Amino acid sequence: MSDAINSSPKSGQAKIMKISREALPISKSVSVGKSLMSTRMKIANEVAKTRRAWRAYNSSRRRNAVYEFLTAVAAVVDCWKKERRLRDSVNLTRNLHQGSVRIWTDDPFLTIIDCAAKQTDAKARSKWATALRFAAANRDENESIENFMRRKGGINECAAQYSKM
Repeated sequence: MSDAINSSPKSGQAKIMKISREALPISKSVSVGKSLMSTRMKIANEVAKTRRAWRAYNSSRRRNAVYEFLTAVAAVVDCWKKERRLRDSVNLTRNLHQGSVRIWTDDPFLTIIDCAAKQTDAKARSKWATALRFAAANRDENESIENFMRRKGGINECAAQYSKM
């Protein structure tokens, strides 16, 4: 929250009024012409893409279908990083999905997984987020998430290697 100072005519003391965050622009990275509503809609669309990938994974019997979901999650985080709105987008995503987000964290991977994969247990969500952090730190931009993780030994091995870092 931001504070605005009003001087009180009676007492001569300054009063501090709270201004809600919704009245303020999200960050310097959001241009002046964009409204908060359009930013919210963009984030809602990005989370909706990961939910569609989650549903596709959930309805698939393919062993490696989870990589498509993880790729969708990584794509959203990469987009937020490139647009320099990572922290703001994580905060806004948590605020938009207050009822469905089980854990409040600054980890963008875990936040998106939590919003998209509601039926998943905490251990799987944590392992996927840790493996994605490892991939984000070590993967070449041109290599797919699936190829990178499979080359490194799979999701479990990527999560284990990140924990050792």
